[in-house]
Amino acid sequence: MKKIQIIMALGLIIILASCTHTNNLSQFNLNGQKVFFDNIASARGSATRIYYNEKFDEGKDEKQQLIEFVATAVGKAILSSETEKKLLAAVDAGELAEKISDGMESSMVKYLMIRPSKSLDAETRFICTTRLRECNIVSSPAGVYVYAKATCEITDRSTGAIVWDNTETERFYIRRSVAGAVGEINENAGKIAQSIELISVSTEQIKENVHGAASELGYEMAGQLREDIAAAYAEK
Repeated sequence: MKKIQIIMALGLIIILASCTHTNNLSQFNLNGQKVFFDNIASARGSATRIYYNEKFDEGKDEKQQLIEFVATAVGKAILSSETEKKLLAAVDAGELAEKISDGMESSMVKYLMIRPSKSLDAETRFICTTRLRECNIVSSPAGVYVYAKATCEITDRSTGAIVWDNTETERFYIRRSVAGAVGEINENAGKIAQSIELISVSTEQIKENVHGAASELGYEMAGQLREDIAAAYAEK
């Protein structure tokens, strides 16, 4: 019984740790400061994969960094190499990281009046780094979506101290399946619908949706930052 309690306690600690973020904003003043924005697609984040829903687990920590296509027999028969190339060309990890960073920058300019810096000059006080940690294309009976996980970290340039960091995940649809929306499809029909969705979406449609959602993820990051700044000022 004691062992079970220990295991449950450790599990709770892990869950809580994954949900927390660093907030040292009470020790720093970001208002009107010069901030340099950087963005990175990590090794795992840059390896975009295409999954079918039953093969994808958003909580699983994949170590494989090669591009992996997982499909059912029906889906694989329909999915063409041209479609595969189109999807991978449209969902560029580097571009996603940049769009998330842009969303963060836009919100910080609007609400915190920071001054974005394009270079690390003497007046640049803070560095805001966006890391795209995971990027997957998932095809499910409900449609095709992109799952992205990103972290934003603000550091004090003079000391290297972490001022704030936060991790957000986002699931945004490229296109919803009509069959999936009905909710009354058998297994094979679902697999066919998934494959048809992958074929019918154009590269530009994918880019437009993905880039817009990536910017939204940046806005969500900045929204959490604003809440944390308010909390930090309340403590003073």
